[in-house]
Amino acid sequence: MKITKISLKRVNDGESGMVALVDLIVDGDLALSDLRLIRKGDRLQLVWPVSQFSSTSRVRHISNPINRNAQEYFEQEVIEAYKKEIERL
Repeated sequence: MKITKISLKRVNDGESGMVALVDLIVDGDLALSDLRLIRKGDRLQLVWPVSQFSSTSRVRHISNPINRNAQEYFEQEVIEAYKKEIERL
């Protein structure tokens, strides 16, 4: 599994700490959209999209990695791309 494209849209939402909206393409075949990169203290964290069902107040992940290694891989790649984007500007 390899991320083949990362698209970042920088935002500045001081209230939630969100610094970017992220779309990914994996292996040139799978699109993952609407991930959020947030700042928690001095750390950046990748947050996966969720859907909330209002009638049950239940929150459900739309997509997410199923193990820690995959989560770390996605997070590191996105953070690296974000830092390159910041340096470029």
